[in-house]
Amino acid sequence: MKHFTSWIAPLLFAALASAQSSTVIAWGSNWQGESSVPPPPPGVDYVQVDCGMLHSVALRSDGDVAVWGMSTGGVLNVPPLPAGLVYTRVRAGLGYDPGDPVAVPQVVAALRSDGAAILWGDPRFGQLTVPQLPNGVSYVDVALGMTHAVGLRNDGGVVAWGVDPYLYGVLSVPPLPSGTRYVDITVCDRRSLALRSDGALVSWGQSWPAGTTGPRRMPCRSCRPERVTSPSKRGSTPPRRFAPTAR
Repeated sequence: MKHFTSWIAPLLFAALASAQSSTVIAWGSNWQGESSVPPPPPGVDYVQVDCGMLHSVALRSDGDVAVWGMSTGGVLNVPPLPAGLVYTRVRAGLGYDPGDPVAVPQVVAALRSDGAAILWGDPRFGQLTVPQLPNGVSYVDVALGMTHAVGLRNDGGVVAWGVDPYLYGVLSVPPLPSGTRYVDITVCDRRSLALRSDGALVSWGQSWPAGTTGPRRMPCRSCRPERVTSPSKRGSTPPRRFAPTAR
């Protein structure tokens, strides 16, 4: 088997991985068909995958996108591409409805080759309203939370939009110190994280337990195994996890 060619995105119920350039493997929940991967057209490969709570999305080698699973909000209806453009990256939103957890709002984000961020699906939390950028500035990544979205710009800035129903501050992106830029982003339901060019990891939004937001130095290149004790299984060999090495 070849090495994995796409990053793996396990979320609440399902997981996806690309074992070869043309094969997507799904396991976990299949309640809404989110693990039933549709075969690509002949001669077309899958090149990148992501999964949300009840839907999955894959980028194809021909620049188009496939979405499958729960069909609420029109999330399975991929917007057609303008002539000469292709999709270059895809993300599946986590989705959440505080009033009805069963009615999960589904959202998909895709980057286009012209630098535009295209979002579609359930519009209730404003994630589909992507902020316009100044001339010459484009999006290079998008991450989706429960009720908000975050976009990384090619000038090193970060933009957040959507709804902050519990006033956690998920839309308030920390300003950059002089001479730095953001280089990577991710979203964890009601919290966002961004990696700065000086190596600091910046977090904003929900802080539970207290003190989990704010800039932190993360030496990700060097990790050491750390033992974790399990109070329910005393005397057994504890599992191992990796933690960043302190500087």
